[in-house]
Amino acid sequence: MARVPRDARDLALRIDALGVTLASLTDELRARFELEESAAGVVVVDVAVAGPAADNGLRVGDVITEIGQERVSEPAEIARKVEQAQAAGRSSVLLLVEQGGRRGQPAFMALRIAKN
Repeated sequence: MARVPRDARDLALRIDALGVTLASLTDELRARFELEESAAGVVVVDVAVAGPAADNGLRVGDVITEIGQERVSEPAEIARKVEQAQAAGRSSVLLLVEQGGRRGQPAFMALRIAKN
C-alpha cells in the first residue's frame, strides 16, 4: 500500500457516511499513487476498516471521477452530494471509480450511506 503524505491527510475531507477520506488530486498524489498525469477526480487517501467504502472494496489510491453521474474534482462536491442523498431519503450513492494501481476500466460502485 502506498504511504500517504501527512500533508495530504491534513488537507483531506473525511466523509463519515461513506467511511472514506478524500483529497483533491495534486501532482504529488498522482506520483505517489502512480496515476497518469491526466487523472482527474478525487483520490481516496483513507478507508475506514468497517464502513461502506471498505465493504465495497474501495481502496487508498482509487480515484472517484463521478458521483450520481456528475463529474467531481473536489472532495466537498462528494460531501455535498452525499448530504443531498441523505436529505432525499436515499440509502446509497453511485460512484464511478478508477481503481488506482489496478489499471483497467472504471467501475461503478453503489455505496451505502451509513446512518449517523
